[in-house]
Amino acid sequence: MRIPRALLTLASLVVLAGCEGDRRAQELARQLSAVLENYRQQVDRKIQAEQASYKKLAELYARAEQEQTAEALGLERRERSARLADALVDEAASRPARPGPSLAQLQDALREYAALDFDRTEKLLAEQREAQTRFLAALEDLQAESQRIATLARLLESLAQPRRPAEQLRELAAFAGQVGQALRAAGQKGGEK
Repeated sequence: MRIPRALLTLASLVVLAGCEGDRRAQELARQLSAVLENYRQQVDRKIQAEQASYKKLAELYARAEQEQTAEALGLERRERSARLADALVDEAASRPARPGPSLAQLQDALREYAALDFDRTEKLLAEQREAQTRFLAALEDLQAESQRIATLARLLESLAQPRRPAEQLRELAAFAGQVGQALRAAGQKGGEK
């Protein structure tokens, strides 16, 4: 009878140790869940700050770029007008009998300026579009990170709840599957960049 009693005592110790390990794992899962929730909140605050900052900076940048473009185009107009006026005066002084530039010459000068104006404006809009695309990609990455954190926190929270051994095995298998899916999705998302 000593052997069965010793085996029973040993089995009881193993089960108790396992229960203590489960309690420690549950407590660790609770602590990790709290840490993740705190981190998710920080990421959410960063998303909000980035959105507010982007809106302010985008308005400021757009206004500054528009002013700079308008100033550059105004300067270009004044320089072209001065050159054309100088050319007209020089030509009139050298050939008093000949009239000023032809309509075709004036139209060519206007077309040239219009093309320059269009190119600069198009470049400005393209730069703004690229900046917005970069911002939105960074914001999307932050939002995806926040979602992954929330999912992981929920999983850890569910692991923190005491379970029966059969439930624990099923939930552990489900957790492993979900973590695997999340890692595969993160790997695919990272591979797309």
